[in-house]
Amino acid sequence: VTGSGIIEGDNSYSGGTVIDGGKLTVASDKALGTGDVVLKNHGTLDLSGMAVSNYINVEGCTLAGAGAYSGIMDVSGNLQLQDATTAAKVVMLGGGTISGAPLTTTALDVQTDGNATVGGDLTINDNGTITLNNGSLLEVGGSLTLGNGTKLVLNGDYAVGTSLLSSTGTLTMGDVSLVYGDSTVELEKQGNSLVLVSSNLSTTASYANQTKKAITNKFIQ
Repeated sequence: VTGSGIIEGDNSYSGGTVIDGGKLTVASDKALGTGDVVLKNHGTLDLSGMAVSNYINVEGCTLAGAGAYSGIMDVSGNLQLQDATTAAKVVMLGGGTISGAPLTTTALDVQTDGNATVGGDLTINDNGTITLNNGSLLEVGGSLTLGNGTKLVLNGDYAVGTSLLSSTGTLTMGDVSLVYGDSTVELEKQGNSLVLVSSNLSTTASYANQTKKAITNKFIQ
């Protein structure tokens, strides 16, 4: 798609859909078939509230009407969310940023070098996961909500005192656990940030209601 169009019906094509600078409006749950969707060159995809689950590769675009989206998105460019958006998983690749309306997801995988930015509110669903790779960090421009059972997974080298997650709004936490190979560190909430601090007890520190509640380690139970 390079111009503007509407796609509807229950389609079964598997070859994929490319929005290259144009605008595509989706008018049914299965309109995009079973293939992948690529958004690039400032294109716009309007899902119109449809329950779409196709994989979406974002190279710089606007996403609208994605409140019922349940698929996986790879973000390697600027993603502007026009409306509140849901996703099963969001992968932020090098240079990927997300801005605009609130984002709710079960899994966020940050693979950028340095800081990754989500400009609006971010909610991680209960039993969700945030994965930081290669020393990457996450900055949220709105409020950050971490549901009960959220796991923060670190892959790479992270120093004590590092602010792993930070929010310019409020940080609201349920039970959050750290998964990391270094047994001398744990999580601590400092203001609106989650910071890596020194510990001699366990690799998994558990929090409830924004207060440290317990440390999960079978040797000290």
